[in-house]
Amino acid sequence: ALTGLPTFISGINYQAPYGRAGIRDAILEREQLSLDFINEPSEQSFSELCERGVRWVWVDLSRPNAGSWVPYGPTATTSDRVAIVQLNAELCG
Repeated sequence: ALTGLPTFISGINYQAPYGRAGIRDAILEREQLSLDFINEPSEQSFSELCERGVRWVWVDLSRPNAGSWVPYGPTATTSDRVAIVQLNAELCG
């Protein structure tokens, strides 16, 4: 909301039960794609996000995560609870 950019996936607990009918499968797919990259970044998980226009990834540091997303993107900022990863647009295809 602060950036004016659309989100790839957010508010899963609200979107699934209260969103459009039939959106559940798409939400779960987007969640899994995000978690694949966050937990174990690879060329495939990075490419999937790039192809869908994702440029920033919000990482909840209380959940399991890779801790480094190099070379796919640097951590732009971090706090005790959150890291923001900026995907390397030059590597997007």
